[in-house]
This record gives sequence, structure tokens and C-alpha cells, in this order.
Amino acid sequence: MKTKNILSIAALIICGMVCVNSVNAEEPKTTGEVTVNIILEQVQSIKVLPAAAYVNLEYGKQEDYEKGVEVKMSEHLEIFSTGSFEVWVDGTVDFAKGDDKIDAGTVTVTPTTVLPGVDPEVQTLGTEAKVILSSDDGISATKFDITYKGAGGDAYINKPVGTYTTNVTYSITAP
Repeated sequence: MKTKNILSIAALIICGMVCVNSVNAEEPKTTGEVTVNIILEQVQSIKVLPAAAYVNLEYGKQEDYEKGVEVKMSEHLEIFSTGSFEVWVDGTVDFAKGDDKIDAGTVTVTPTTVLPGVDPEVQTLGTEAKVILSSDDGISATKFDITYKGAGGDAYINKPVGTYTTNVTYSITAP
């Protein structure tokens, strides 16, 4: 029985040595692999440039009342979008000076662009927000001129003189 135990122990030792040698026999690796992900998210921004925060449509001559007044604001908006976009103008509140009002719909907003694929649209302020720029592609930070035009045709005759004010809001969305 002692011989059987000795043989069993010897067999276990030999088996253990073979197993340890096979584990140690694996070749060391000279390369490793990692997965790298690029995660893209929709990013859009719009800025009214600080130097262009006020627009004055000033009627100071007879011709202004007859033909209207136009003011071009150079580099008025800066737009960035990683994908397709729409720029909206919202000027739905009438111009006011105390209780006196001027219809917001008497002023048009015209964007100027030379970028291919960016579609400008002339819009009249008024009842709802409207798209003035759109594109199926994204753009890096790009500045756009905006022209504001107040009505002619004596639309403002018999209005009390003074400054009539409203806020116009620009926003950018993905279609």
C-alpha cells in the first residue's frame, strides 16, 4: 500500500510539472489591441455678434417714408452646425412705443450668403417664426449678413414720432 501511495504521489508530481511547464511554455506577446471610438453628437450654435445687437431703421426724410429704409448688418449672425440645419427668425411682437404700435409684418429680413448649399429666404416678420437659412449640410463657424427693410409706401404716416421697439430672435434647429 505504501508503494501505491508513493506511485500516486509521484504521478501527481509529474502531472503537476507537466501542467506548470505547459502554462509557462506560452510565447510572450509583442502586440496588444485596444478599441478606439469616435463619438459624434449634433452640435449647433448661433450668435448675434455684439457689434450688431441694435438695428435702427431711421425715417428722417420724405424719401424714407415713400420708399422704405434698408439697413444691411454685415456679419450679423455667426452659425455653426455639424449637420443639416434651419435658422429661424421670430419677430412676432409688434413694434411698440408706449400704447402706439407698428405692425411687425411691415419689416422684412433678408440673409445674404454665397455658400453653395445654404438656401437664404426673404421673410417678413409677423405672425410666426420663419426659416431664413437652411442647408442639408453642416458648416463651420460662418458669418452671415442680414438686411432689415422697413416699409415704404407711406406705411408709417400719421404714426406718432419716436422710437418703436421689438425684439427679433434667431434660433437654429435640425430639420
